[in-house]
Amino acid sequence: MNEDLMMMQPGESVDDYLWRLGTMKEHGIIDLSWDELAVIMNAATSGLRSGMQESGWRKRFTKMKVEAEMKRFKASPFTDDAVGPLDTWMDEDLKSDHTKGEDNLLTPKEYAMEKLRTQIRDERSALRRIVRKEARTDNLMDLFEQAIKKYEPLSDETIDRIDAKPDRGTAIYALLSDVHYGITFSSIGGEYNSEIARKRVLQYAYEIINIADTNGAQTCYVTLLGDMISGMIHSAIRVENKENIIEQVVGASELTAEFLHILSENFSDVYVNSVSGNHSRLDLNADDALRAEKLDSLIPWYCKAKLADVANVIFSDEGPDSTIVARTIKGKTYVAVHGDMDKNLSVSASNIERKIGAHVDYILCGHLHVPEFRFEHTGFIRNGAVCGSGDEYTVKKRLFSPPAQVCMLVSDRGVEAVYPVML
Repeated sequence: MNEDLMMMQPGESVDDYLWRLGTMKEHGIIDLSWDELAVIMNAATSGLRSGMQESGWRKRFTKMKVEAEMKRFKASPFTDDAVGPLDTWMDEDLKSDHTKGEDNLLTPKEYAMEKLRTQIRDERSALRRIVRKEARTDNLMDLFEQAIKKYEPLSDETIDRIDAKPDRGTAIYALLSDVHYGITFSSIGGEYNSEIARKRVLQYAYEIINIADTNGAQTCYVTLLGDMISGMIHSAIRVENKENIIEQVVGASELTAEFLHILSENFSDVYVNSVSGNHSRLDLNADDALRAEKLDSLIPWYCKAKLADVANVIFSDEGPDSTIVARTIKGKTYVAVHGDMDKNLSVSASNIERKIGAHVDYILCGHLHVPEFRFEHTGFIRNGAVCGSGDEYTVKKRLFSPPAQVCMLVSDRGVEAVYPVML
């Protein structure tokens, strides 16, 4: 180890010295523990901070890192100009030693400093990417707010709860997902656009009411299982989308609010929860997308505001994550996921049971666009898709399925019946 690197330099402040040693430690230039660095710092600063514990120096260095990074970013967010004691020290070192060495090759000290400078530049670039993403999100929210103002409220009056029907101890559980609002296609697989989406979703609402009337169900539970919008996750989808992403979110929200409004006029209570799908992510790269950054999450928020005067529509988020919600109905636990993260539903059910500390009686999902029901130790119920098939992706994959949604009749015995509603 070069002893000169470890010594406090002439004119170097205590904080500059700590910054230099701490940064060299973090990047492997020196192999010392914080206990050892504390001894060095205490010896070099005798009479100033002598006797400070390891934790004191370490916490001071951490605070300086945060302050320095913010200072760099504020000073020059879109250039590689660096600000701070370490950068000044590196620049002077490189200038003074640049001509040393044979054939202008870097000396070991120059190499170590250049490596450190590159690492700091990379960290700063990563910070800029995060800030740019946040700026795009803020801009998206501003556009979303402007688009909302174009729509009239559904009703200015509070809707009273309907007269109670004969109670047979049952309830309706309706799944709504894979609307893919905004996509337009006409092909061998079928035809679809936003107007067709609206007709199908409202048809579904009235089918639910008919099933409830037949079975004497007074209460309706609704789960929005994700992919309510088409999104922009594939190049083919971006071509087929008629509406931009803002119009998709607002249009899907308006449609969902209308769907819930119709149900509210025909059930004593409508309980709503939701999970996010994979088509609404903000980042086009699935690996970089964060679970919580999904535009699907705006839809229940919009509907809650839109239906604020409708007393019998109750929104909840009973789950450990934005991709998992759970609710208990008449003693049975129903867990809902979109399905893109759940390749094996049996494994997912077992993992979620450990997470929530309760047996999962039923796991509900969408994603694959084909209704499916299987009842084992845990019941597995998969929803269909409002859009059906016929877009570029499904035609290429030969994935042909009719548009359908699934609702269930539930009681204290669990799922009494499953109704695949063809649209």
